[in-house]
Amino acid sequence: MRTLLLLGLIVVGCAREAPPPANPAEPYAGTWEGRSAVTGSDSGATWTIQMTATAEGLVTGNLTFAGSGAAPISMRTIELSDSGIVFEMGPYTSPTAGAEVITRSTGRVSGDSLWGTFVMLPTKGGGVVPDMSVAQWHNAETAPSPGSEPIRGTFVATRRQPMP
Repeated sequence: MRTLLLLGLIVVGCAREAPPPANPAEPYAGTWEGRSAVTGSDSGATWTIQMTATAEGLVTGNLTFAGSGAAPISMRTIELSDSGIVFEMGPYTSPTAGAEVITRSTGRVSGDSLWGTFVMLPTKGGGVVPDMSVAQWHNAETAPSPGSEPIRGTFVATRRQPMP
C-alpha cells in the first residue's frame, strides 16, 4: 500500500508544468510571419522577422517587409521579461509612414503566436535616434516635436519555423 501511495505521489509530482526556459529569450526565437496595421480597417503591412535568442538572454533579429525589396531591418532588445518583450527597429523607411522612422514594439508570445503594439516615430524634425532610453523615448512619444508625431498600431504573427 505504501508503495502505491509513493508511486502516486511521484506521478503527481512529475505531472507538474514544465519550468520556464532558463533563457527568457528562447520563446521568441524562430521565423515569424506577421502583419502590422495602424487601424482596424487597415489591411496592414506583411513582414517576416527572424529572431535569435542570444546566450545573454536577449533577442536579436531582422525584419523584412514582404515585396518591398528593401534591405532587412535590424532589431534590438530594449526590455525582456517573462511577461513580454520591447524591441526597437531602425532607422528604416516605413512603407506605412513613407518616411524614415524608428519603431518600438511591445509584444507577448504564447506558443507559436506573437502579438502586440508598436509606435513609429520619425527621425526628422527632432524625432528619435536609435537606442534612446525608455524615458527619452516616452518623452519623444508623448511630447513630439512638430512633424514627428507618433504612428501607433498593432501586430500579430505566427511562428513558421522554430530555431534549432
